[in-house]
Amino acid sequence: MNSINMVQSFDPDMLDYFNFLECILRVAQCRPWSEEEEKELTAFDEKLNMICGALEDKNFYCFDEHEKKRQVYEKERKYQPRIVVDDDEDVISDDDDL
Repeated sequence: MNSINMVQSFDPDMLDYFNFLECILRVAQCRPWSEEEEKELTAFDEKLNMICGALEDKNFYCFDEHEKKRQVYEKERKYQPRIVVDDDEDVISDDDDL
């Protein structure tokens, strides 16, 4: 908690996405790694992946619930992605063949 207390958001009990990422980085930097972990996880990104994996394992049900809620919301709204096509570029005239 001491390593992330400097990270602030508008709501003291909540973090936005970027502040959440900063907290993960700070934890990866200051976490006391065992000798075995230091030998196995030589690069910082490996340590970061380990922390993210642990968070995902511990909180996967939250991600699953969020995904289900998002799918229900999209279904209720009848969300359909739209493709924008510039018709002027696709026009082929007969004069081009001459």
